Amino acid sequence: MIYQLTYELRTADKDYSDFFSYLEQELGGTALHVLRDAWWIALDSDDINTLCNDIRTHLGENDVFFIAQVSPGRINGWMPQSSWKWYQEHNV
Repeated sequence: MIYQLTYELRTADKDYSDFFSYLEQELGGTALHVLRDAWWIALDSDDINTLCNDIRTHLGENDVFFIAQVSPGRINGWMPQSSWKWYQEHNV
């Protein structure tokens, strides 16, 4: 299952290194930074609430984010070939 995470980091004095570390390392290579403020996240679980709660712990009080499940066969766009390759490999 692939989710798309989009966000706005609105807390000027917050260090977000733990947030990006969570996405890049703690998710075990199952996240891809596809746009400036957007990631694709591949998970075996369909528990979007757990993912949402985990992300929330890394953000500031003024920050906002949105997570949506990416439906297979219902996406399109102009992305680098490496992004589409990642999507195909993780869309199982």
